[in-house]
Amino acid sequence: MYQILNFSENFNNILNFSENLNNKLNCDAFTTLRLADREKYRKGKIFKIACDGAILFDAEIIEIYEMRSGLITQFVSYLDTGKSISETKYILKKFYPELDEDTELNFILLKKIK
Repeated sequence: MYQILNFSENFNNILNFSENLNNKLNCDAFTTLRLADREKYRKGKIFKIACDGAILFDAEIIEIYEMRSGLITQFVSYLDTGKSISETKYILKKFYPELDEDTELNFILLKKIK
């Protein structure tokens, strides 16, 4: 049913999620907070979406908002993770230890390709 990632894959075209927070990967459209990267994350770019190493489906970036980590709102945190601002920042810090209030993030909206 799911394709397992192999190390010959082009990882620039894979967005891996360690877990399906807020069950967002079950939706037709979902968000993710990532370190800002204008080259990697562009409107219209298509990614393979993986969770815990298994490729689930393809999705296209529909919209991207840039924000500093210190400006994460309840709207963003609950929509993306289903958790409070402080819990969301805690999760982000596990993946990005260098994260501080001035760290630039991309708040990305993706849509499944069916």
